[in-house]
Amino acid sequence: MMGTRKNLIWQVALTSMAAAACLQPALAAEDALVHRFLQVELSPDGSLVASVEGDSPVNTSYPTVRELVIRSVATGTQTQIALPCGHVPQCWPGSPTWSSDNKHLSFTLRKPGSHSYSVYTVNPDGSDLTRQIDFNGTIGELHYLPDGNLSMLATEGARKEVGATE
Repeated sequence: MMGTRKNLIWQVALTSMAAAACLQPALAAEDALVHRFLQVELSPDGSLVASVEGDSPVNTSYPTVRELVIRSVATGTQTQIALPCGHVPQCWPGSPTWSSDNKHLSFTLRKPGSHSYSVYTVNPDGSDLTRQIDFNGTIGELHYLPDGNLSMLATEGARKEVGATE
């Protein structure tokens, strides 16, 4: 009888320790962030990759703060583009697209607290950030045409973001 009681105490102790060990990673996972790549665009010559990315909690889908990063495929070096509106929520770059000669990247940038966008271009090394257009509405789906002109989908006076769930 004494051996059975001792075994029962050991089983309870081991079960409690196992439960505590299982809870530790779960608690840490709630606080962990997931790095998400929202959009990725390879340059026409395949030497560079531009991405819109950011960190968000495990149980959410989109980061509130997003970055635009250009990486070299050969070396892995990266350049984070300094956005004019800073590193704040709703200052969202999007729709990165490369010029056919790989000399610059164009992208949209949402103005925080609004549904207005601008289009910017930047050199692959992060220099010469230039605003091309301000627009009172949403802009997306940037693409360079064969003649070098930039095309886009624009919705003037938008009161919400454009998309299937909006």
